[in-house]
Order: sequence, then structure tokens, then C-alpha cells
Amino acid sequence: MADKNLYKPPAAPVRDTGPSPPHSLLLAVLAGLAVDIVGTIVSRVALLVAFVGAFDADRILAAQSRPLSLIFISLVTLGCVFSALGGYICARMARRHELRTTALLAALRAAIALPMFATNAAWVSVVVLPLTFASVMAGGEIGRRRNSAQAREPDVATVV
Repeated sequence: MADKNLYKPPAAPVRDTGPSPPHSLLLAVLAGLAVDIVGTIVSRVALLVAFVGAFDADRILAAQSRPLSLIFISLVTLGCVFSALGGYICARMARRHELRTTALLAALRAAIALPMFATNAAWVSVVVLPLTFASVMAGGEIGRRRNSAQAREPDVATVV
């Protein structure tokens, strides 16, 4: 019987493969948009279900559009978090022209959100749309910085 040690490390040299190649800019924008919109919708539904379970449903639905109510601030915060995550994913996938790509994503996100805010008071769109745009751009800037930091890292071979 041959001596087969299952716990012996492989004999081949192991290396980091480095960053993945850049994806299509359109694919990066669509992925960021999907993360932003789907994440925002799912988190809003979960938050509203939690609030309706804890409080009166009529009070929650009325407080949803009132400024400085807990439910309104929670919904806006969750939307901004997922917008930043969408911008980050967009920049990390694009790996080039990150700020232009995330600016396109932010403009698309604002254009999609504008009809949703048309039913609310005008101040909602004046406050929330710039916050959404800024969140997407902030996530894109974080992704851009991560891309540039990863590009500066030397390709280090792992010694076995």
C-alpha cells in the first residue's frame, strides 16, 4: 500500500492569483443597481413588517412619510446603506473609470427613485435624492480606493 498522507500540503507552489480582471462597465452598473434596488426593497419590507408587528399598522404607515420619525429615518438609512453597497460593488467590478461608472449608477438610481418620491411631499425628494446620490458615490469612492490599494500590492508568492 502506498504511503498517502492526506494531511501533507501540495508540492506545487501556491500563489495568489491577484485581482480578477475588470468586468464590463455595463455589467458593473447593472450589478450595482440590482444590489441597490433589491437590497433596499427587501430591507424596507423586513423593517416595515418588524415595525407593524411591534406597533399599530395605521400609525406606522402614517409615520412612514413624516420627517424625523423613527420609521422614516430607518428607511432612509437602510436605503443609503444599500446605495453605498451598490456603488462599492459597481466600482469593484468595473476596476477602471470607477467614479464615472458610479456616477452613472447614481444618476440611474436617482432617475428610478424620482417617480417613487413623486407621491410624497416635495421635501422628501429634495432631501432623499441627494442622500442617495451621495451614498452611491461614497460607496464608489471606497471601491475605487480598494482597487488602487489592491493594484499597489506586490504579487507575493506563498512559500510552502
